[in-house]
This record gives sequence, structure tokens and C-alpha cells, in this order.
Amino acid sequence: MHYQDDPSKYDTAISEIMSLRAQFARLVPDVETVCQMKRYYAQLTMMKSRFPMEDGDPIKIPFTWMDKAMDMPSSTSFEDVNFELISVMFNIGAIHASIAANETRSDLDSIKNAFTHFQCAAYPFQQIRDHMNASKYSSIDFEPTLLTWYLNVSLAQAQECILEKSLIDHRKNTVIAKIAMYLRDIYISCREHLESSGLSDVISSSKYKVI
Repeated sequence: MHYQDDPSKYDTAISEIMSLRAQFARLVPDVETVCQMKRYYAQLTMMKSRFPMEDGDPIKIPFTWMDKAMDMPSSTSFEDVNFELISVMFNIGAIHASIAANETRSDLDSIKNAFTHFQCAAYPFQQIRDHMNASKYSSIDFEPTLLTWYLNVSLAQAQECILEKSLIDHRKNTVIAKIAMYLRDIYISCREHLESSGLSDVISSSKYKVI
């Protein structure tokens, strides 16, 4: 901690963080955006280690995000830097998934890019679910069942990229069949999880139909 420091020493760092966050008002699903979010996450983690910014701490500030799982999104706000970190982590996963989904997958390079970003999308959802105590915040996006579904769908779509590459590479029919059967099982598991957990009642109908 550096409580006796001249506050002006941190003006540049704080301005940079505020500038980075301001850019998230309209997120664009591209590599530059996800890199900026990771930079912001790293800056925020550094600040958390040096200043008391958690719930109940002296210099806590409110952070507000929108729940996007509902048909009518609503804002959620907490005076806790951990809520901000979780929200940023969630959006990193969402942006990676969007980048992957925007790939045409019409050639090997595009398939590889999609596979990489689907894999990168899965990690944040798993990290939030298993290690960041996100369920303490009243946000539907952070419900363990929903995070599990996001995680599994991301991994399933990564597996689909492997199947497409196998077809382009003219792998043996037996190999392709095994990959296809495994992929079928993953998607069946995703559908069963969606239905048995009641997620179809909270996810917007448009998103549900896409799956």
C-alpha cells in the first residue's frame, strides 16, 4: 500500500484505465478489442493488489454492467473491484467466441483461427465458474449452470473445427466418423444441460433457437 504517496503520481495510470473502460461501451468483436480488455484486466488486477477496492473497503467504487442473457437486459452494479474483474473476464470469453463465430471456416487458416478463439473462449467461462466466486453477485450471466453451458458450447464448436479440418485433410473415414460421433455426443450433452437446468427459461428465445 502507498497511502502517503502524492495522488497526482497516479493520474496517468488512472486516466489510462478510465480510457480503456470507456472503449467498452460499444464492444467490437475483434482481436484488438480482446487485447484491450486483457490489458484493462491486468491493470485492474494490479490496482486491486495495491488499493482496498473490494466490497466494504475504504475506496470502493461502483462498477456497472448489463445482464445480456435476458430478453430485456438490465443493469447490475456492485461496489467491488472483483465484480468488475469477473465482468471483464466474461466479456473476454464472449468476444473470443464472437470472433470465432465470425470466421467463415472456408479454408484451413480460417478453421484454425476459429478453433483457437473457441478454445480461448472456454477458459474465461471455466475460470469464472470455478475460481472467481461469481455466484455471490446477482447476475444471471454468472450462474454456474449458464457458465457451464457457455463453456461446453465453446468446446463443442472447437471440436467442430477439428471435424472440418479432418474432412479437408481427407483423413480416414474411420477417424472422421469417430470425431463426428464424439461431436454429436457433445452437442447432445449441451442440449440436455440446457433443458434439464432450466436455462431455456432465462436465455433469450432468439439465442435458444440458434442452438
